Amino acid sequence: QLIEQMNRYIGQKDFRSAHPFAERLVGLLPEFPDARLSLGNILFYQKDWDGARKELSRALELNPRFTEARLNLAEIHLSRGEVSEAKFHLQAVLKYDSSNQTAHALLQKATKN
Repeated sequence: QLIEQMNRYIGQKDFRSAHPFAERLVGLLPEFPDARLSLGNILFYQKDWDGARKELSRALELNPRFTEARLNLAEIHLSRGEVSEAKFHLQAVLKYDSSNQTAHALLQKATKN
C-alpha cells in the first residue's frame, strides 16, 4: 500500500505528497535500489539537486544499470557545468541502450558546453 500510494501521487505529478512515502520506503528498505530511485526522482522533480544526487547515486551503487537515475544525474551535472561527469553517465546509458534518444540529446548538449 505504501508503494501504491507513492506511485499514485507520482502519477499525478504531486511530488510533494509522494515525498514522505518515498522517505518511509527508503527507511524500511534502505538497500532496495528502486526505493532510492523513487526518492531520488521525487527530489529531482522538486529541484532538490543535492538530495536527488545523493539518492540517485546510491541507487546506482545498488544497481548500476538504472538508466533513469543516470539520465537525471547527467541533467544535474549539466546544470552545474560538470560536463565530464554528465558525459560519464550518458555514455554508460548508451553502453546498455545505444538507441536511447534522451541520452543522445543530452550528450549532444554536453558536447556543446
